[in-house]
Amino acid sequence: MDPDASVSALAFHHPDARYFGV
Repeated sequence: MDPDASVSALAFHHPDARYFGV
């Protein structure tokens, strides 16, 4: 699994994705 994919999934599941800079 790519780290980018994980971040994207997290961003989609978490409204706080802004903290991830997505």
